[in-house]
Amino acid sequence: MKSICTLLLCLIVSTNSVSSSNDIEQKSYEELFAISKNSYLANDWRNCIKFMKAALSSYDHYEDIVKECRNKCDHLTESTAVSTGFSSLLTYENSMNFYETLINGTYCMMKCKRQKIGLLSKFSSRSRDCKKF
Repeated sequence: MKSICTLLLCLIVSTNSVSSSNDIEQKSYEELFAISKNSYLANDWRNCIKFMKAALSSYDHYEDIVKECRNKCDHLTESTAVSTGFSSLLTYENSMNFYETLINGTYCMMKCKRQKIGLLSKFSSRSRDCKKF
């Protein structure tokens, strides 16, 4: 009886964690890591390795996108500041130039990541949760 329960548990775990490559591509790196962790705890080494590699690959791709966007936005923010001499709507208050530059850089990062990753991000489940609100 105990061996039958163990066998059923292994079958349930393996059928829940086995996914096609299309399913893997649609999951965020956080979800892939969670599946890998659960496979590890269930001693399902094949799926543990498969999903951990997929999670690391997805995270590396996400980091590359963030680096590209950061370089682009840093360059745009610096060139805008130099060419305009910080002239903006806030010309009456020089102490606000720092905050304006920070806000413009953040806005640039948000736009860039949205363009490169898309609205329905597969990279982070948190970004999907935020869009629900």
